[in-house]
Amino acid sequence: MGSHSITDLTAAGLHPVRTALFPLVLLVVIAVAIPGRACSEENETKSIRNRYGVSAVLGNTYNPDFDRSFALLSGCAILDYAKFSHHEVPKRLRLKLECATGMTVRPNRRAMASIGMLVFNYLGDFPGGIRPYLEAGIGVIYTDFRRSGQGLRFNFNPRAGLGVELSFKTWEPIFAAIRFGHISNGGFHRDNAGTDFVAFIVGTFF
Repeated sequence: MGSHSITDLTAAGLHPVRTALFPLVLLVVIAVAIPGRACSEENETKSIRNRYGVSAVLGNTYNPDFDRSFALLSGCAILDYAKFSHHEVPKRLRLKLECATGMTVRPNRRAMASIGMLVFNYLGDFPGGIRPYLEAGIGVIYTDFRRSGQGLRFNFNPRAGLGVELSFKTWEPIFAAIRFGHISNGGFHRDNAGTDFVAFIVGTFF
């Protein structure tokens, strides 16, 4: 791959920016397999429970252009991954279910909605109530717009991100994350121009 030029990658259907997302996804997968910061199994089980949250999502496309911004309201459920697995998994691993709805705010207002499922991996507990995490998964998204070369309004939406939870004594934890995502139809339509975006997420559990 390293010997190919950008022109070769584009001709092969592999946009160089999009291809650069693969190491991020690989990093998340590796992190899932690596033990987090040492802490007792009992404390980990008590502190990481099934939870539900709401968040604001602000994002912008960066490939093929920086011309589209969006704002979404998202709800999530973080569940015990072990309950959905037929084999033993680390207790710090969670299954995250998400749904979101909102609209583009630039260059015009168009509806957006998505649902997704992610593997959610806590990296450990740190002083000050700080708990970082990695996440990666897949979803489907509806956009009430189509770029040139985008054949469908319903598309696949793989995503991966890095975030942190902050815990407090007097109110529920809050969380913030940065996430990278991709939108394309996976070849179900001959016109399959993809879109890549970055999003910033801020929310709270309840």
